[in-house]
Amino acid sequence: GNGKLLPSGRLREPLTELKRADVIAVTKSPREDMGLIREIRRYNTHAPIFFPDHRAVSVSLRSGEKKPLAWVHGMNVFCFCGLADPGSFRNTVAGAGARVTGMRAYPDHHPYTQQDIAVIMNDCRMSGAEWVVTTEKDMAKIRNLDLPENFLIIGIAFTADQPFFDSIFA
Repeated sequence: GNGKLLPSGRLREPLTELKRADVIAVTKSPREDMGLIREIRRYNTHAPIFFPDHRAVSVSLRSGEKKPLAWVHGMNVFCFCGLADPGSFRNTVAGAGARVTGMRAYPDHHPYTQQDIAVIMNDCRMSGAEWVVTTEKDMAKIRNLDLPENFLIIGIAFTADQPFFDSIFA
């Protein structure tokens, strides 16, 4: 980011506070970003640095029926979410092999209404998608609304190599 604290930047604490870390996890950044690693090492020379990821691990129909993740491969989908980083969700869905024909992003923790669902469904039709895809977090917020059958829920998991977990739980 720009190295500034919220609300002007993305940081929640000054970079100098990295000195307190015993383990550093960097998400949404390539492992080979040597500039980022050098920047981290300016503030913390001892903590191991890991690059865990968030990736799609499951697909469920609105009914609760589970499908293999490969089921979405090649499928035209319209995404929506209320997350701080909606682009990450879009990339996750595309990474699962779906063709994202459009997306509607709402603010993080958005309180969905039936009108929102109507707008999403119209956007889905206009984009040519057959399915609407959302997160488990967002589905929990809309489950009591009147939803069509063509809703899919993508389960996303935090994934990391075993040494990361060994460092945390050792």
